[in-house]
Amino acid sequence: MGKSLGFIFNVRRSTATGKSANVGDFKTLEEAETAMKKHYQATPKRGQFYYVISEEELEEIGGVIMRKFCITLSGDGHRPYYKKYTAEELKAAN
Repeated sequence: MGKSLGFIFNVRRSTATGKSANVGDFKTLEEAETAMKKHYQATPKRGQFYYVISEEELEEIGGVIMRKFCITLSGDGHRPYYKKYTAEELKAAN
């Protein structure tokens, strides 16, 4: 396979209609949570939406950098970080 370049935390905002906006990729979970809160404060609060922070591995294959993800159905093994934040959770945190 390819060469692992490490892990990042991706932040995105999704709406009830299925549209999503990428907030960005961050090296640490703390940076990702801070960026999510800043984005939440700076954007309109219309409709139903939620934010997701997910841990993804970057891998280089033939000079191309790709996001590698894994879905774990059982409780065993390494499970990447994944958390969904609702609008109510973010409102209560601010």
